[in-house]
Amino acid sequence: MFNKNNQKKDILVVDDISSNLDLLGNILQLNGYGTRFATNGLEAIEEINKKQPDLIFLDISMPEMDGYELCRILKSSDETKDIPIIFLTAYSNTQHLLKAFKVGGQDYVTKPFNPEELLTRANTHIELKEKKAEIELYNHQLLKLNEELLRLNEVLQQQKKVIEEKNNDLTSSLDYAKLIQTSLLTSAHQLEDNFEASFIINKAKDIISGDFYFFHKLQSKNQAILIVADCTGHGVPGALLSVLGTSLVNKIIVSDNCADPKEILYELDVAFINFLKSRENQAVSNDGMDIGICLIDFDSSELTFAGACRPIYKISNGTLEQFRGSIHPIGGYLQTSKDFKNYKMQINKGDIIYLFSDGYADQFGGEDCKKLGTKRFKELLLEIHLLPLEQQKQNLLKFLEQWKGEYEQIDDILFMGLRL
Repeated sequence: MFNKNNQKKDILVVDDISSNLDLLGNILQLNGYGTRFATNGLEAIEEINKKQPDLIFLDISMPEMDGYELCRILKSSDETKDIPIIFLTAYSNTQHLLKAFKVGGQDYVTKPFNPEELLTRANTHIELKEKKAEIELYNHQLLKLNEELLRLNEVLQQQKKVIEEKNNDLTSSLDYAKLIQTSLLTSAHQLEDNFEASFIINKAKDIISGDFYFFHKLQSKNQAILIVADCTGHGVPGALLSVLGTSLVNKIIVSDNCADPKEILYELDVAFINFLKSRENQAVSNDGMDIGICLIDFDSSELTFAGACRPIYKISNGTLEQFRGSIHPIGGYLQTSKDFKNYKMQINKGDIIYLFSDGYADQFGGEDCKKLGTKRFKELLLEIHLLPLEQQKQNLLKFLEQWKGEYEQIDDILFMGLRL
């Protein structure tokens, strides 16, 4: 029964019979407990005031102040109420034992003492007291932690409110920027007025897009220029580049009257690089754009195409032809000479022309989260090419959503279809 840890425990024995004190003292001390003694209630209170014991063995029958009264006094004080009290009694009737529990006693040991029982009860109640103290400490810590969490939650709620307000302001600004960006694009009515049928799919990854399209009718020559461009990045950076690209395209084609696709690419490349040069150290920006340009001559039924990293698809009599552009983008870090070429082709009534950025074919999805890819993309266009163009648009959007599933849209998507 002896435990070295018992030496740290202090037990107060209160009994007016010295032989009982000697007996209890010997049992407890032999088992490693520190032991103090009191022969009446007043002495016990003095000992407790000096140092609170870990446990009290308290005799019921004592002169002047019996054990019941001492127990009642101790349990009514916040300072001593948690000290476990084990009554020592020769009484065996239920009435006395019930009274002992009623005044606050935790347990009792009957006389004559059984040493093993006495030590077991002492160990049990000291351990219970320690566990209770630990629980109260944990509860106190939890209360403090809960108070801190509540305070942090209030701070987070305030920060959340600020973030929501800023997010709303930012979203409103981006929505307005989208409106401005959209106003710079060609009206769909212009395409409808010049082609048998047409559609445009313009799905920004974010609110505003780095892709843009352009249409210009050269009235004097009965020709039209069509452009689909994909600027570096998406969101705000891409949108700013798209505004720059739209402005440069307008200047070269409308103001400078340049209508040759490959010459437009050359001039656009020089203008893009010069515009993005650092004024401080003349470093060249890596930003640029991929672009496809078509010149359609309605009188000769001829289409001239030039592209910078973008192709054009033509479907005629159920056959899909691809005309690749140059491997060089517009702008970027490459400062060696770039080679842009014109590809001429005859077009017939009913032929379909597709111009697009890489966002559709590069979208991840399907069961294995793979890119859609150009092969599957071409197959899809051949499957739907006989449908009215508006129906083609709906089928392309539906297929895209099914393919993408729960995956995020990875890039801006721009897709133009024209039936000649």
